[in-house]
Amino acid sequence: MAYINAPGQKMDMRQRARKILKNPLSWLGIALLVSLLLGSVVALLTAVTPSWYAPLHAGRRRVLNLADTAERVLLQLRNQIGNPARQTITWSITQAQINSLLAVRYSTPPSARSKVAFVGPFVRLTRGRITLAIRDMHLPFHSVASVTVAMSSIPVSKNGVAEAHVELEAVHVGLIPIPRAKVLGVLHRRLKEIGPLITQTLARYAGSRYAAAETPRILKYIQHAMYGKPFPLTLQAGGRTLQLVHIAIHGRRSSASGAPAPARIVLVLKQIPA
Repeated sequence: MAYINAPGQKMDMRQRARKILKNPLSWLGIALLVSLLLGSVVALLTAVTPSWYAPLHAGRRRVLNLADTAERVLLQLRNQIGNPARQTITWSITQAQINSLLAVRYSTPPSARSKVAFVGPFVRLTRGRITLAIRDMHLPFHSVASVTVAMSSIPVSKNGVAEAHVELEAVHVGLIPIPRAKVLGVLHRRLKEIGPLITQTLARYAGSRYAAAETPRILKYIQHAMYGKPFPLTLQAGGRTLQLVHIAIHGRRSSASGAPAPARIVLVLKQIPA
């Protein structure tokens, strides 16, 4: 009997389905259900921490040693730039050194995390790209926000001045990509807030006078980079002009001999004849 009545049951179910779909409240319920489902997926992806994000702990001996090394490497660059005898400067710093210095300089006790906006700064170097990441304590789930910047080869303009081309490639909160236009608008509005941080950093390694003179130009370069415009790579120091003729960003890889080579940034500067 169940088999005989099956077609009638199917017809009855179809009629019920049509009645439900004709009801506006039913459509509202379906839309609400879909919205909740999508919202849950977005929330989950926002809360997920990227697998590569691994800020270092400032209390570890290796991190403290690498932070000291990074300080010496930065001071070495300053000294070489200020030395007129150095016509060509080749300088590099590793990802581990950068992240160790960030961990020590911006370490935050767990008890104070509720009072600060950002914790856990981390830099990831891959081929031709730099990713800056930090945990934003004001976001739901204390999500990780990250910005990836691509740096292309440095072309030489008609007047012989080297230029760089930097492009904002991606911005994420957790695993969710953020529209580039929205990010650029926020960055443009907050450029004035970045200025004091640049001045403070330059003053630490190059002196307060140099920091005050160079900060406006660096802010201009950052603005050009935000919109993909090339900008010159010249540096005034010690009464001479230096030009950044080469920059390379290497991810972790193996050397020609098979030994592991750490991720690093390599810069080459040359003095421009007066």
